[in-house]
Amino acid sequence: MVCRHCVEAPKRTLLDQGLHPLSVELGVAEIEDENLGEALLRCLDNALEAQGFSGIKSHDEEIAEKKKREEERRRKEEERRKREEEKKKKKPSIFAKWTKTIENKLGSTCDNILNMMDDDESNEQ
Repeated sequence: MVCRHCVEAPKRTLLDQGLHPLSVELGVAEIEDENLGEALLRCLDNALEAQGFSGIKSHDEEIAEKKKREEERRRKEEERRKREEEKKKKKPSIFAKWTKTIENKLGSTCDNILNMMDDDESNEQ
């Protein structure tokens, strides 16, 4: 899922600056004119930073940003997995409790039946 704000806000900023984006996706905006000039680039950077975004200008910065996002995603996934494991350790599920209860009850019932059968066989001999 993509945060709508994270796509619409940069798109609106580009339009406000008189630019016509070909596409705007999460983290990437493609515009027609690639020769924007330093003044317009600074203006765009300032407008985006005021909204909490930061611009990436080089391929190396783009790779570093992708790695950072992937590491953040992995960290959050690991935290979620650990929380789930802790929940399981702390509180057994109701299914596990009932299963254990049934096993105990059936186990003692089966033992009683087997003992009775052994007793019957002993009496028959």
